[in-house]
Amino acid sequence: ALGRLLRVNGVDVRVIGVAPPGFFGLSVGQWTDLYAPLASRSVLDRSPGGRNAEDPSSWWVQQVAVLSPEVPESAAMAELNSLFRNQVAAIAGSGAEVTSPS
Repeated sequence: ALGRLLRVNGVDVRVIGVAPPGFFGLSVGQWTDLYAPLASRSVLDRSPGGRNAEDPSSWWVQQVAVLSPEVPESAAMAELNSLFRNQVAAIAGSGAEVTSPS
């Protein structure tokens, strides 16, 4: 499959990687058909009324990480929430209401 072209929502995309058998991503038993670079959303999202990928208030990314054994999950979540809030504030301005991802 590597290197082959697929048609996704009317757009040709090239396969640059394949997940190993049994890889579920975020939820066991919930298959993800496609992982794509962040920048491709504006091209691939053809849904009617779909959010505009260029809209800074459109937060659709799910963060995935593998923790080092010495890092508690609570510390990692606190750091991610802080980074997220700072990123949103930088993009949206100081008057923006920011809700941390869950």
